[in-house]
Amino acid sequence: MMRGVILFNLGGPETLADVRPFLFRLFSDPDIIHIRNKLARNTLAWLIAATRQRKSRNLYRQIGGGSPLRKITDGQAKALEERLAVRGCAARVYVGMRCWKPTIDEAVEQIRRDGITQLIALPLFPQFSVTTTGSCFGYFRSVAQRAGLAATAHISYIDAWYSEPLYIESMAELIRDWAALQRPLHPGNVRQRRRPVSGADTDDGRAD
Repeated sequence: MMRGVILFNLGGPETLADVRPFLFRLFSDPDIIHIRNKLARNTLAWLIAATRQRKSRNLYRQIGGGSPLRKITDGQAKALEERLAVRGCAARVYVGMRCWKPTIDEAVEQIRRDGITQLIALPLFPQFSVTTTGSCFGYFRSVAQRAGLAATAHISYIDAWYSEPLYIESMAELIRDWAALQRPLHPGNVRQRRRPVSGADTDDGRAD
């Protein structure tokens, strides 16, 4: 049995030149723009990409000239593959971007070539939305069907994981870190400001 995991994300333009084609792919998605006629939907997507590209380029320019999402997602895939190996559950981890590269099509082809027979489809969106997880799953199913992967691999889908305790704790930790950086004018305000964040005072080294 060959195990695999495919991580889904929307993707993002890696260079300023990628911004317009990325926007077109994003807004030509029928799960985002609910227009059944493909020509009409693509025409609208072209107009949106043409009118928004300048503003979007300026925003990406402010963070270094492109989205870091691919690098971050590739890092997550590598870390997951390593952790699974340590736990004795070896699996190949793939990345499929709905609106950019590496595409879901490329990921499916690689999964098929690797002979994966048991696959977990894991979106990197904690909560389900038809415009993110729904779009990724829908497109993935169609590609997997065409490529014959659906017939050779058992595919399990994880719709949402927002209620996972470790995820909740990681979010709480980020909030606590943020709260610790806030410097109230009066020391007596510290406990008052932290209570809504943690729900209770803790002895984890973050005491006032």
